[in-house]
This record gives sequence, C-alpha cells and structure tokens, in this order.
Amino acid sequence: EHVRITVQGHEQADTSRRNVQKDLNLVRDRVISDLHRTLRLGLIEAIRRADMAGGPRLPGSSVRYSLVEPEVRACLGALEQGPVQWREGLHAAKAQLGFVVEVEAIRKALHDDVDQHLRAPSVEVLGAVRTVLIAAHGELVKIAEEVEACRAAPVSSEDIIERMQSWTERTQGLFPTRNANQIETRMARYRATASIHKVAVSLRRAVRALAGEMRVTDPNTLVQEAARPQEVRTWRVDLRSRAADQLVHGLLPKMDQGVQDISSLLASVGPRLRDAVDIAIFALEARDGELPTEPTEGMETAFDRAISRIARLEGEVGETAQQMGPKWFAAIDHHVDLVLGELVANQVEGDADLTSPSPGKWVSQQFAEVFAPVRRWWRLEWRRAQQLWTELRAQSWSHELHVHFASGSLDAIALRQLTERWRFQEHLPEAYRSLFDGGALREKRLFSARGPELDALVSAERGWLAGGPSSALVVGEAGSGKSSLLNLAQLEFNVPRLLVPRPLSAWRETTVVGALAMELGCRAQRAAVVHVLRKVKTAVILDDLERWIEPNDAGTRSLTSLLDLIAQTSEHVFWMVSINSSALQVLCEVVPVRQTFGRVVELQPLSANDLMDVVEHRHQLSERSLRYPRTMFRPLLRGLERSSHRTLLAQVLNVASRGNLAQALTVWKRAVDVSEEGHIHPRLQRVLMVGLPSFRQLHAMELALLAHTLRFRTVTARQAASSLGHPLHRIQRHLGYLRSAGLLVAIDSRSEEFEIPRALLTPVTHGLYEVGVFG
Repeated sequence: EHVRITVQGHEQADTSRRNVQKDLNLVRDRVISDLHRTLRLGLIEAIRRADMAGGPRLPGSSVRYSLVEPEVRACLGALEQGPVQWREGLHAAKAQLGFVVEVEAIRKALHDDVDQHLRAPSVEVLGAVRTVLIAAHGELVKIAEEVEACRAAPVSSEDIIERMQSWTERTQGLFPTRNANQIETRMARYRATASIHKVAVSLRRAVRALAGEMRVTDPNTLVQEAARPQEVRTWRVDLRSRAADQLVHGLLPKMDQGVQDISSLLASVGPRLRDAVDIAIFALEARDGELPTEPTEGMETAFDRAISRIARLEGEVGETAQQMGPKWFAAIDHHVDLVLGELVANQVEGDADLTSPSPGKWVSQQFAEVFAPVRRWWRLEWRRAQQLWTELRAQSWSHELHVHFASGSLDAIALRQLTERWRFQEHLPEAYRSLFDGGALREKRLFSARGPELDALVSAERGWLAGGPSSALVVGEAGSGKSSLLNLAQLEFNVPRLLVPRPLSAWRETTVVGALAMELGCRAQRAAVVHVLRKVKTAVILDDLERWIEPNDAGTRSLTSLLDLIAQTSEHVFWMVSINSSALQVLCEVVPVRQTFGRVVELQPLSANDLMDVVEHRHQLSERSLRYPRTMFRPLLRGLERSSHRTLLAQVLNVASRGNLAQALTVWKRAVDVSEEGHIHPRLQRVLMVGLPSFRQLHAMELALLAHTLRFRTVTARQAASSLGHPLHRIQRHLGYLRSAGLLVAIDSRSEEFEIPRALLTPVTHGLYEVGVFG
C-alpha cells in the first residue's frame, strides 16, 4: 500500500510537471513566433524601401541615409519592444503568483497560530468553567425537585427542619471559595496564554517579508493565452502596505476584541453564579431567627429563577466556546481574501476622474452662486431660528442656563435628570455615536492623533531589546489617550512574551505581584515572580497605575515596592506604565516615580486643529455629510480673523474640552444634530454649555470626593475616609448623595468601589475646574 501511494504521488507529480512544461513551451513558442513576425515585418519594410531605390518614387539622387534611418529605427524598435513587453508580463505573472503563494502561507500560519494560541486556551478555560456551571445547575435542579416533592407529600415538622438545613448547606456549597478562586486563577492564566501578542509577532514578521510595490497582471488575460504582448496589461500595486492594513491593523484588533469578550465573560461568571445561588439561599434562609416550617411556592419560584440564570450563563459559555474558533477563522479568511482582492483592484494605473461638468450644469451652478445667495441665506437663517426656538421650548440648554444662574439648590433627583442628558445621547443614531465613543481604542481605524507618542513607545521597546533603558511611563489626564496608546503599542511589540495584569475582580483586592503570579502560574511572592520573569524576555503593561495604588501609607509602600521591582527586573522586563497626571503629581510628593523610567511620554493637550482633525476623521467613517453653520456672523468672523465657522467651532471645542480628546468627543456628540436627510449639523450654542450647572451648589466634601475619584479612577468609602481624614459615616452620606445624583456608579452589583460614568467625565472635570478645585 505504501509503495502504491508513493507511485501514485510520483505519477501526479509527473503529470503536474508535464502540464507546466506544456504551458512554458506554449509561452516560448508564442514569444519566438512574435520575434519572427517582427523580424519578418522589419525585413519586408527594409526590402520594400530598397526596391524603391533608383525608381521614379525614389530616385538614386534623392536616397539619403537620413531618409531611411527612421524606418530602420522603427523596425529595430518594434523588434526590441516585443520581447521587453513579454518579459514584463512574465515577471509580473511570476511575482503575482509568488505573492499569492506567500499570502496563502500566511493564511495557513494564521490558522495554526490562532488554533494554538487562542482557540485551544479558550476552549479549555470555557470548558472548565462550564463544568462548574453544569455541576451547580444539576445540584440546584435536584434540590428544587426535592422541594417540589416535599410540597406534594407533606412530612413532619422535624423532618422539614432537617431537610431545610440540608438544602441550605447544599445550596451554600454550590459555589465554594475554592471554586471562585479556581475560576479567577483560570481567567488570569487565560489572559497570559491566550495572548494576541504571539500571533501579532509572527504575522508582522510574515508581512514584512512580503514584496513591496510590485507589478501585477490582469487576471482576465493570462500570459500563456495572449497572442500579442500588448494584450497583457500590468499595473503597480503596493501590496505590502495593503496587507499590513488588512491583516495587522484590521484583523488583529478584531481577534483581540474576541479575547477581551471571553475575558469579560469569565469575569462575570463568578458574580452571576453567586447572584443565582444567593436567590436560592435567600428563599431558604431563616426569618426572625427561625427556619421556614414548610416549603412554599416562593421557594419554588426562587429556585426556578436561580436555575434559569445558571442555565442562561451555561448557554452563553457553551455558545462562546463553540462559535469563537469558527468566528476567528472566518475573520482570517475574510481579511486574507481582501488582501488577494487587491491584485485586481486599481486596474488602470494612475487613472483619475477628470471629467468636467457639463456646460448646462456649470451654467446652473454659476447662476445659483451669483443670483441666489439671498434666498440661500434666508433659508439657512430661517431653519436656524426654528431650531433655536425648538431648543428653547424644549428647555434643553436654556434650562441649564436658568439653573446655572438660579439661587435655589437642586436635590439629587433634579441633578440626576441633568446628568442623564449627558449619559444618553438618544438623538443620534447608534452607529454614529459608536464612532465617538471615548473608550480605549484597539484598532488603528479610529486612531488619528498621538502618532508621535505611539512611535516613541515602540522605539523604546526596540531600544530595550537592543540594550537600552527598560521602561516607559505614559502620563496624561483621564481621556487623553493613554489606554489607546498602550493597546496599539502592544500590536507593534517584538518581545517574546507580553503580560497585561489586571485586578481579578472588584470584590477581591490584589497587588501587581499577585496578579503577575496568577498569570505566570507561580507563587504570589516577589522572589518567585522575579525568577519566572528572568527566564524569558517579557513586556509588562500596567494601565492606570493609580488603580493599583491606594492613596495612603500602605499605597505608598506598595508603590515603592513596585518601583523596586521595575528596577530589579530591568534587564529582562520592559515595563510600560500609564498614570493620571494629577495622581502622579500627588504621588511624586512622597515617591520619585519619574526617575525609575527610562522614557517618559507626556500627553499634552491637543490643539484646536488636531481636535477637529480627529472629529472629522471619525465623522468620515460614518459616510454622512457634515454641514457647518453658515449664519449672518460671517462678516464678524472675518473681522475677528476667523477664516470659517469650522475654525470658530474648533477653537470653542478646544476651550470646552481643554484639549482633552475624550472630552472633545463627548462634547461633539452633545453638540450635533441629524437632519431628516441624514446630514450632521454642529450647534455652537451647545458647545458653550459644557459643565453641569449645579456644581457650585455641591458640598465641599462632595467636590473633594469627585476630585479624588478623577485622580485615582475609583473610590471606596474606606479609602476616602483614610485619604480625606473624615469619619466613615460622613463619607458614606456624601457618597450616597453622589450616587443618587448619578455622578458616581458602582463598578458592579457586589462592589463597594465607585467610579464616575465615562459619559460624565467631561462635565465633571469642567465643573471642578470651574469651581477652582483643579487648575
């Protein structure tokens, strides 16, 4: 059988070789035939000219070399032109075939890398978590069946009490602490093993190996089927940069988002399972110190709710484990096909639409511009007046002006109604709102600012690999783009191993060393972590350092220990850390943070023009028309040396956001409207009303709590009491007011840790500057 398979393989190889040889012979014969034909035509023309010599059409006295030279040169040129065109076509076909082979090799390598580094770890961890959920679901179903059977066949009170105690103990044991720790450990290990970084490193290496600008042929006309070289059309395409755009900058962020979705699902398993178990436990708990004397219908309802929640969670985990792999592979095939599709794109080299408008259209345009400005101006001003009157009647920003200058105070519900206008921009389509989401970016499609800073971080990592400084610190305000820089820099790193430690959950505190130990799979001791880190060149990324450091003496000691760890592992670990600028200012008063890092990247406020470039770049992706207001104030703008309403809007947006990127995007969402035709219209008066009008009415303690939260991202009552030096009960009272007003929200349902909603960062920051807390 082995010999038969070997012989069959040799026969197939011989058949393929004969087919290739046949095609090459066909091409050779066509080239030779074309050469012979060209030579024959040249000889015929030369003979014809020679025969004319001495005759009446070309007497001997008039024969000159200068008269014969152009025809001879043309014949020789035609003789040389054919082989050159054949050669160009053949080289283009060869390069195109080689590019297809290399891209298909990248496709296969991507499938293998994703299967090894992403799909397999995902299936493993989701399968383990699903096993825990199935066990909890099965046990809860058994208890529910026993409760139902007990209701159908009543028993003695002593037996009921004994069964109640047994049911309570079994329900409480559905999610013991060891299971919670096991899930969190698997989640941390998953983040370390299922890293997109390993896929990105090999993919970038393969893309760099591709040919750059190359000449390709028209796939509709194959070289071996062309009768003349003129039929083989070729053009130049920069395929390497297009492959990088599609694969590195287009594919990798989508796959990384899939890993983040799985991490988020794993992080939610523990709290959601605990909530479901708590529903059943609450139904079985004692009332006024006594256990229930008999099973009730409420118990059955509670168990049904708990079982349905666990079943829903189990379904989500199972569906994710089943669909994530095919989803990743489909994304790979889609983007690789787009790269191969570039071979047939832009078929006409350098073609451009230079068509001029028709005479009738040009005359109508000139007529509209010359004879109809008054009518156009009147329509615009009328629409603007109607819009302004509508907003006044709706009491949107005019109501805020009234509240801002009114002397009365606002209760929590009234303040919450104002904050909800910032949190929910329902007047915009969801697709347009998503383009201006102030969250951290994971793809370059929306990245149009901070390019030099990104290059600085990547060059710092390259320099460290070459023996340079071993750390980089990114400093900026909340919303300045720190997290986006760190996310995009990860895709460019060449280090063999990359770790992004995160706190496991809001209800379990941990340290940087503990989080690293969870991801490395070693003991949560500094010596053990250092020992494992020194085995492989590693990059460790810590986003928002202030979230890891408590603003007290214990936090200072923890920060000092972390800085010592960074210095101790500088030879083997590249640390990239981001921190809030105001938090850094506070921490530097007790600990010299900056001196530990070899490269410090300061994110300065963006200029007005840079902000508008970011806004317009994101707006272009919506494929909607942007209509800046054209009003009667145009002469005034020229007098103020403002070239256009765009310039004025850019400068007002810059002042309102103080050059902060996330705040500018939030203000833009609030300041624009969508017309019935789908056009986007900025409203200058809305940009002017940025802050919340009630900030001057807040208590000094509430302002201090908001400032503390802005500096350190989150706040707890205990931390605030320790940092601000006030009794805990007083801090809790003011935190309750801020929560009722919607200015603070809990991180999750079980957390005592609060943060400012992302949509409110802009008005809160502006309000703190307005009242003098910042600045």
